[in-house]
Amino acid sequence: MLITALLLAGLTLGQAPAEKPPQEKPAAPAPAPKPAQPSTQPPAAPRATPAVRPSITVLVTDRTGRALPDVAVKATGPSDREGKTDPDGTIVLRNVGAGTYRLRFESPAAITFEREITVAAGRPVKTSVELSPAPPPPPPPKPEPTPPPAPAAPPPSQVPSGPPTSIDVISFYEKNSLSRGTPSKASQIGCTGTSTGSLLQIRDALAEHTHDDADEMLYVVAGDGAMKIGSTEMALPHGTFAVIPRGAPHVITHRSGSLMLVVSILSGPPCTAPGK
Repeated sequence: MLITALLLAGLTLGQAPAEKPPQEKPAAPAPAPKPAQPSTQPPAAPRATPAVRPSITVLVTDRTGRALPDVAVKATGPSDREGKTDPDGTIVLRNVGAGTYRLRFESPAAITFEREITVAAGRPVKTSVELSPAPPPPPPPKPEPTPPPAPAAPPPSQVPSGPPTSIDVISFYEKNSLSRGTPSKASQIGCTGTSTGSLLQIRDALAEHTHDDADEMLYVVAGDGAMKIGSTEMALPHGTFAVIPRGAPHVITHRSGSLMLVVSILSGPPCTAPGK
């Protein structure tokens, strides 16, 4: 009671009552966000995924199913491609366009073959091909038969180069003997197309002479003499036969006191008959 009285007394004595603390005003609400204005630019187009180009896979075998390597494959169409099969007989022709293709297969061991296929957009193609074996090469041509030997040419006709003759040398000498004082004499006793026969009567000597186009053969019928050919000397006794090659200069001399008779045959040029 006392406390209450004191409080009342204080009020009566002029003490002002305690002021209440000022109250805070509530915060103003935040302004609402403005609605987004529609953009005037068109939206970006979505990025396109690049199209995948397909491939052509071919398995090449023979008629028995054995893989054929090294077969040349050529594709002709919207995208030309070519290559050779792997050891397992497979070839992959990549990145081809859609469309119709003509495939050609070539190999020395097989017959050339062609096939047509169609490739759809974006879809790979797998196929197989069987090749027929190439025919064996033709046998080599048979060698031409050896021609028979040509018939031997007939021997040239043997036309007699003159009439056959026979003469008695001693009788001929007696009728055509050398005149006294004449050193030598030559008388024709035979005549053919390739030779001339003469009887030489030598009393002294035959001077050096040469037969350029004829070989000379001598046979001493009577008397005794000698012959010199170049630097070579040889005796010509009775019954001697001697050969002098053409172009060789020679000298015939008589050694005994009697007359020397010699048969001379010149072989080579045709005979010229006396008086021609």
